[in-house]
Amino acid sequence: MQKQKGISTLAGVIIIVAVVVVLFGGVFAYQYFAKSQTPVTNDQQNFNVQTQQPTNQEINNTGAIEQEQQLTKEQSCVASGGKVELITCYCSDVPDFINDCNMKVSTCNCDPALGINRQIKMCVCDAGKCFDGTSCIDS
Repeated sequence: MQKQKGISTLAGVIIIVAVVVVLFGGVFAYQYFAKSQTPVTNDQQNFNVQTQQPTNQEINNTGAIEQEQQLTKEQSCVASGGKVELITCYCSDVPDFINDCNMKVSTCNCDPALGINRQIKMCVCDAGKCFDGTSCIDS
């Protein structure tokens, strides 16, 4: 009897299943990462809002005074009922955690054509409240 050369049926099925799993996994991973990087636009105020919570690294790193002050503002925002969010700001001189209580027009309402596009942190308070630079208060 002559010995056959080739791949057994079981090995062939395992290879096909592995290829199918890798292909489907790649498609779903691509969709997940492509979708998570698509910015949400808001044409009325010219900024994109993305919720962000402080990371353990940000909380544990207390080396810089500016970062400590920022964490204090983040903590006071959350403690007073607000949420820390990242917005895309088209103005170069707007700091993190702006006082939005006296704003009649968005502070980040510069012309996007200038090419300035940076992320700043902002405290978003509940309806009827605003962030005065230290906490959410009645507006």
